[in-house]
Amino acid sequence: MHQDALGAVLAELAAVTEEVLAQSDAVDARMKELYDAHEAQLEQRIADGVSPGQPDPRYALEGLRVTLATRAAREHRDAAREFAAWWVDVATLAVVAAVSGRPVSPTRVVAADPTRWMADEDLHELPGIPESSRVLARLGAVMAATPLERGQIDHEMAVQVADHAARAGLRVSYTDDGQVVVKEAGGPEARRCRLWGGLWTEARVPELPAPEELADLLTGHGAPESSTAAVVEAARAVDEAVIALLRARALDNGDPNDESASAEDIESLWDHADQLTTLLCCYARTLTTTLPVLRRRASPTP
Repeated sequence: MHQDALGAVLAELAAVTEEVLAQSDAVDARMKELYDAHEAQLEQRIADGVSPGQPDPRYALEGLRVTLATRAAREHRDAAREFAAWWVDVATLAVVAAVSGRPVSPTRVVAADPTRWMADEDLHELPGIPESSRVLARLGAVMAATPLERGQIDHEMAVQVADHAARAGLRVSYTDDGQVVVKEAGGPEARRCRLWGGLWTEARVPELPAPEELADLLTGHGAPESSTAAVVEAARAVDEAVIALLRARALDNGDPNDESASAEDIESLWDHADQLTTLLCCYARTLTTTLPVLRRRASPTP
């Protein structure tokens, strides 16, 4: 893609991601509103002396609405994170293209599109999959399909194999005669796993250049000091939120190396981690606004 075309896609992606994020916030607010109303209804039941076993269809309906709203809020948050990750990916591609002069193919630009499936012939644009991952997936699939007893399949191993394959960007299937087939998967999640590896599977964030690398890249291509500082600060903010997420998860799971963290400490870490989608958008936005400066530096007016 020519840089102008790439810039146009990036601008539209920025606007679309902001829409998705705003919609997610609205759905989340609605979920909290319904939850608060349901809690107030419960308190009123208690105040009125209503027995917990007393049938109450209206209360049940409000509870159902909370359940559905919670599910919708979760799905919208996931979608917002995925669009933010796509924006970050394309913004990074655009910056690298601006400073290197190398074109970016449309196929690579859509690689992180959370809605699109890619054909097998287009998957070569993604990072390669280690042969060891393919071998392990194939071996595990064969073992999982081997009956432990008459007619009994190891379903637990089959789930583990499917999880390993998905994290590697693979999919496992079987032919009619029971042969194992391991192929590259073209779905959005498989592509994100190939693009960003464990960082995506563990923290649901794309892999970003290190802040120091960003500083060297931007400074070396004439970006103003203020622009470089803003990009580096945005990248560090994402890194710190990822660290908070991983730390909160470890503490929730009972980290034996730290028994001093209080409930307030853990809650603060989770609050920090909850900002990840917003911070990713901030990072992508900062890269996007820096891009015109880099292009002018790369192609100065005679």
